Amino acid sequence: MALKFDPAPSITLSCYTPWSRGIVGASSRTFFVLLTSGFLAATNTPGLLAQDRTNSIHIGGFGGVEFGKTTANNFLGGNVAGNYSNAAFSISASSAVSEKLSVSSLLHWEQNGVDHKIEFSYAFATWRLSKSFDLRVGKVKHPGNLYSEVFDVGTLRPFLSLPQTIYGGACLAFDHYTGLGLNGKVFAGAWELGISAYGGGGACPYQSARTALGAALSGKPAATSTSARNMLGGRMTIRPPITGLTLGVTAQRAVAEPVGTPALDATQIGGQLEYLTDKLWLRAELAHTNTKTQSAQGGAAVFRSTGYYVEAAYFLVPSWQIAAQAGRLKDKIFEAQPLPADLDYHREIAIGLNRWLTTNMVFKASYHWVRGNRLAYPNPADLLAAFSTGQLQPRTRLFELGGQFSF
Repeated sequence: MALKFDPAPSITLSCYTPWSRGIVGASSRTFFVLLTSGFLAATNTPGLLAQDRTNSIHIGGFGGVEFGKTTANNFLGGNVAGNYSNAAFSISASSAVSEKLSVSSLLHWEQNGVDHKIEFSYAFATWRLSKSFDLRVGKVKHPGNLYSEVFDVGTLRPFLSLPQTIYGGACLAFDHYTGLGLNGKVFAGAWELGISAYGGGGACPYQSARTALGAALSGKPAATSTSARNMLGGRMTIRPPITGLTLGVTAQRAVAEPVGTPALDATQIGGQLEYLTDKLWLRAELAHTNTKTQSAQGGAAVFRSTGYYVEAAYFLVPSWQIAAQAGRLKDKIFEAQPLPADLDYHREIAIGLNRWLTTNMVFKASYHWVRGNRLAYPNPADLLAAFSTGQLQPRTRLFELGGQFSF
């Protein structure tokens, strides 16, 4: 079974849709009202459809819902009581304005408990420089990792959630950058070389027990992301004449601006391996980030983080797939208040079973064994109480069940 998210989906609208702007900050109800109204207006107005058929809009999307229950702590979408309120939906739109210019956007809605979030995951223009290279400008999909350009597309991965040792709250992966980028491919016989270079700014997810403890002590909300500016980076991929195999390396430099702390010089390097066939999916990634204080002499080391995972999935028959994953995330914080080591690392092993109805719809179940509190811990108030009394549990088990789709 070969699975692929099609960036040029089946629905085509040749008109302006009123929901294509002014959505950020609206409630989830408003979002769906505007979305439905725009779609109906587009598909039921012959005059608009006849105006310009060369400037068609291609619509696609993906989403899912999941249930999560843990034995201790909060992790991913699960908690001890059992969390049924995890849902997400994204809708993409792209338009070929001319032979060289195209515009793409992705609007994402997410629910976690009573919290809702609506944002543009990306919105950018692409100018084709040649048959092999293009230039992108705007809020662009980040090319730095295996999953970074398809963060929320569940039908392209074997687990409901991305591997947290890279894509969790450690700022080891970005899903977008705001700026300018160059992308292309070069062929040498049967070999393919992919090149991506970019510059600008962005934000990455960040969460930790340390920051949650600090928030509980100060009475302020815990930070959930870190912004970055003056970002320069690139990725190189190699596809040898072995069907399904891709090797990649990435490097990036930026000025990180964690909430409540001075700006830091941050460098990141990483490597990836991906091997995909009709039956076997194999992926592995390693990423390392090093941050220093800003100074003319190079600065003093402040923080280092290293994460990696190995993930494999196999189709027993065309519709049933088994999966396994193992990974580790470890922080080293210099000149910080000494805390128990469990707060600075995360180890995880997971197994999964998936039932594919089609390549565009799948039901997934997985069980995760977690050691450490780097990413798995209670709510800030409960965390402070558990930490103060020495009752913070370093072991967490998670059961996830849900469905995901794309179109």
